[in-house]
Amino acid sequence: MDNPTAKEILAAYRSHGQDALDPNFKEALRQLKSDPELAQWAEAEKAFDREAARALGRIHGPACGKSSILGTAQFDQSSRPHPPTVSHFIWYLGAGIAAAFAVGFFLIASKQGLPEQETIAEAEPAPLSKPSIEVEPRPAPPGIEAGENFLLSSFAALAAPLMQFSDDYDGLTEWLADNNGPTPEALPSFFDGNLIGCTVFDDGFGGKLAVLCFSVNDALVHVFVMEPQVQERLNVPLNEWWGEHDWMLYAWESGPQKLALATLSDPMPIDALLRRGG
Repeated sequence: MDNPTAKEILAAYRSHGQDALDPNFKEALRQLKSDPELAQWAEAEKAFDREAARALGRIHGPACGKSSILGTAQFDQSSRPHPPTVSHFIWYLGAGIAAAFAVGFFLIASKQGLPEQETIAEAEPAPLSKPSIEVEPRPAPPGIEAGENFLLSSFAALAAPLMQFSDDYDGLTEWLADNNGPTPEALPSFFDGNLIGCTVFDDGFGGKLAVLCFSVNDALVHVFVMEPQVQERLNVPLNEWWGEHDWMLYAWESGPQKLALATLSDPMPIDALLRRGG
């Protein structure tokens, strides 16, 4: 085995895994012990890895980072009644490229040697800014316009990626109003401080509904706020749970508004909060 081949194999070696039992790794490790040049290369690689780990370890994400990730996660492809659209693919491709650039930046920074005492300031959530142009609502899920059942779970499954992220409820409702989206008049108090963001949909018949995403006791909950003409099309029971695909849903009236929520998690903890009146 020559050194270039050994380097290629050792670059993927995991010291605490089962790799040492693999014949190819065994041969490369034997050559590492007997070749000073290869050993020097390995030490340089490990030093770089340690510096990169220290640099990345000094990064503190925003407090709502976990919730933001949950807001865009695809929990289970089987729960999606329709396949992702081209726009979804483009969004995820862009997000992946951005993440690769971010990791590459910190690896390069650590390679150049960051001072030990230097720390990276904790990232603050980006302020919610008013868009310069009106945001177009996301199209209705396939089949809605063809007259198929109006299922809220279809909208819930396509809510990610969220169109707007913010834990500022007043700012987000202002953003919805600026974009002619429906806003809730009142929500149960257990939603306070748990907002992640929202997406606005066209219902397929000229109406709009907003999907507000919350993290409640580590459960992702979508709340649907609908224009009056959309509410009229919603033929669902009130004040009781029902199932659509893998989603559990609940609808209630709040003044003149009919609101609904959907979750993939166990609905019982949320039901207990609803029964207590928020």
